Amino acid sequence: MELEDLLQHGEAALKAAIDIQQVEHLSLDFKETGEGTKGALFADGKLTRKGQELIAEALAAFSNSAGGLLVLGVRCKPTVDGIDAASALVPISDLKRCQSSLSGLLPQLIQPRHDGLQLRAIAAQSDPTTGYLVVEIPRSERRPHRSQIDSRYYKRSGASTFLMEHYDVEDAFRRLTRPSLSLETQLARGMRVGRVKARIKVQLAIDNDAEISASAPSIRFSLVSGGQFTVETPNDHSHFNGDIVLATTAISRFTRNKRGMRAI
Repeated sequence: MELEDLLQHGEAALKAAIDIQQVEHLSLDFKETGEGTKGALFADGKLTRKGQELIAEALAAFSNSAGGLLVLGVRCKPTVDGIDAASALVPISDLKRCQSSLSGLLPQLIQPRHDGLQLRAIAAQSDPTTGYLVVEIPRSERRPHRSQIDSRYYKRSGASTFLMEHYDVEDAFRRLTRPSLSLETQLARGMRVGRVKARIKVQLAIDNDAEISASAPSIRFSLVSGGQFTVETPNDHSHFNGDIVLATTAISRFTRNKRGMRAI
């Protein structure tokens, strides 16, 4: 299930999810709002304390993992494999008020703030005053995030949400403060005898496996026995006879974002 399908097809996309018994997974979570019960997520169009607790938990878990969709207004039941699957649509009453209430509290439910959160409403076909709420939660560069309701850190694993262990939180903070750079090389060699000089082409790429940006990483290398470098970058083509430092001008912002440089 993708957000684009939900926005394009509305309730029909959710009905299709019921028909195929769409299971929850790493990036998808369904919740029934339980209106009229003690554990309801909304009461009189306002997000309850229980609702804040469960939604904050989901926001933190998705933000700390691979991101995903939280869909409110869908009942689940376990499959034969024990995984929860969409089983029935239970539209939210007073959809606009519930959307407004959740929208106002959404930025306050996790810490640090996640500016990428998006809340969408899908009206029911039979009664547009009722419907469903979908929260899009991208994976966050600022993780780890914790719930502001119980001050705990959560993560997704498979189709479930779990409390993060101490080592999970510690590792997340470590990744947040330090890039993890590696160098990839590719060698192409061609030699001729006589007056034609030997040419060796080396393609270099810096790879950042961490979530934190690496600002202008560089590579330093030098010739051992003479010769000349011809350096090609997207904006430069220069010759060097001695030591050289190759530096990127852009910032690596995402996981495994490569900024390649070639030296000939």
